Amino acid sequence: MTTKLDPDYCPKCGLLCDAVSDPEGSDSKPQQGDVSICFKCAAILEFGKDLKLKVCSEDKINKLDTETLVQIVTIRSYILGNK
Repeated sequence: MTTKLDPDYCPKCGLLCDAVSDPEGSDSKPQQGDVSICFKCAAILEFGKDLKLKVCSEDKINKLDTETLVQIVTIRSYILGNK
């Protein structure tokens, strides 16, 4: 399911981001601290205050559970392989 958001820009490549999709099909809305991936440059991002996108820190990435890391690698591989 896709959730519309207030428009924001990827801090890495500048892509306008105004929606998110959950890889598991959930209709939950993102919250501060949730991780996302830019669909253009595959940057690993985090929702900050007011759901503004920021680059996810290495420390946060290293603390993610294995299932989430596998999802991130899979999605990033798809994005980067389709350029």
